[in-house]
Amino acid sequence: MPLLIMASVYYFTFFCYSEDQFSFST
Repeated sequence: MPLLIMASVYYFTFFCYSEDQFSFST
C-alpha cells in the first residue's frame, strides 16, 4: 500500500521540519 508509505514519509518529514523549525529539545 503506497498510501501507507506516503503517510509515513509525510509524518517523518513533518516531524523533522517541525524539529528544525522550532528547534525542540527532546
